[in-house]
Amino acid sequence: MKKALSTIVSVLMLAAFALCLAACGGSEQNAEKTFDVNELAKSIYENCSFDDTGLALTPNPEFTVCTVYGADAGLIAGDEGAKKAAAYVTASPEMIICIEAVDAASAQKLMTEAMEPVIETYIHDYSNYSPAEVSKLESAVKIVEGKYVIVAVTADNAAAETYINGLLGK
Repeated sequence: MKKALSTIVSVLMLAAFALCLAACGGSEQNAEKTFDVNELAKSIYENCSFDDTGLALTPNPEFTVCTVYGADAGLIAGDEGAKKAAAYVTASPEMIICIEAVDAASAQKLMTEAMEPVIETYIHDYSNYSPAEVSKLESAVKIVEGKYVIVAVTADNAAAETYINGLLGK
């Protein structure tokens, strides 16, 4: 009951946020959507299913995304030490990574040069270590929407992708 109420409140808040963005955008159809990557990641964490109960928000997402996952910090929006990224990680392959890139080309580059190789490395490593986890990685949610990069590996990636697309207004 508490989770259902939390889900309803989250969806209503995101809907209100989307309406505010639409109202502020006026009649311009091609206005770029803006998102708070921390709120996106938090909403995914709270509303999607995960097998690993140890999944947690990392206190230093820039370190996780740039140093651990190899993303080029110059492609990520924000100042040094305050990059616009959020990361929920754990010892399992489950994760949520949300990044605001400096532009759409940078977002695509972050996906192809950092996040997709991370998923491929995990597939290789887990095929030897824990083969049951490989199917989660093979169906990982990998979305580039404008200047945003979202990667999620969950207990139900199809449901997570539907949920994330709803957050993005797709």
